[in-house]
Amino acid sequence: MNSVDTIMRDSSGNLWFTGVKNLPPTVNETEESVSMVYNVVDAGVSVYNGERFQNFDTDDGLPSNRVWSVFEDNSGKLWFATDAGVAVAVYLPIDDKQELPQREPPPLSINEVAFGNFSEGWAVGENGEIIHNLDGGPTWKLQRTSTGKTLTSVDMKFAPLGWAVGTNGVIQRTVNGGEYWKFHETHAGYDLYGVSFITKRKGWAVGRAGIILSTTDGGFTWESKLSGISETLYDILALSEQELYAVGADGTIIHSTDGGETWKQEHTGVDNDLYTITRVKDGETLWVAGQGGVVLRRPKR
Repeated sequence: MNSVDTIMRDSSGNLWFTGVKNLPPTVNETEESVSMVYNVVDAGVSVYNGERFQNFDTDDGLPSNRVWSVFEDNSGKLWFATDAGVAVAVYLPIDDKQELPQREPPPLSINEVAFGNFSEGWAVGENGEIIHNLDGGPTWKLQRTSTGKTLTSVDMKFAPLGWAVGTNGVIQRTVNGGEYWKFHETHAGYDLYGVSFITKRKGWAVGRAGIILSTTDGGFTWESKLSGISETLYDILALSEQELYAVGADGTIIHSTDGGETWKQEHTGVDNDLYTITRVKDGETLWVAGQGGVVLRRPKR
């Protein structure tokens, strides 16, 4: 698989890349960005400890080599969303010869996993299915949704409030931790691939053909914003109520400093599709990952 779907920095400083195994990078630096291009040689999930990579796949206990995302809960457990279900593990240093234990996967394809408070997690996938884990254990339970569309992204940082987006502009919203997910109309019609809330009321969603939607009432109503581009956007990150980044096809990164009213395209020096953007705990460094194993870093400013 020649792509990086997500990148995550765990509490120990290790960088996790889903879907690839990377060889030492080629570094390209410009005044605006630092890009590292990796050779993709295997599927599964890779971890980089600052010196070397380690790869895990089905031989190590993953349910599938197609891993969509990885998340660390507050107890230090790592959760892997795959197209054959969810696996959970505790990562140890390479010298400890640790293996990733397999967990019984639920019978659905998972696109993304998100955690709210402590070890409570949610995962979204095909056919409008959302599964829920209450305590970081191996048991996931199916929740009741109001759509049969594929769900691609979920944000639960304000749990029990939460939002999920998917194909044909579908948006699901919950106020009770997913006991019930309610459909909210966007009138967009375009597939949505990313969602990010900065407060309980203010959030954004992005998707096909450069569409950007915003809400200021917690997801009851959504308004379309002009992005100025036609490339599909795969992820969005709200740094504050004013500052936003979105990434997408053909190396696209756009930046807003006025809450998404206007956007400026940033130079990346790559034409790979970019699938995910995240901020590390120092609050300033941004990481972007995408097709062909490309990884971009925006250093502290």
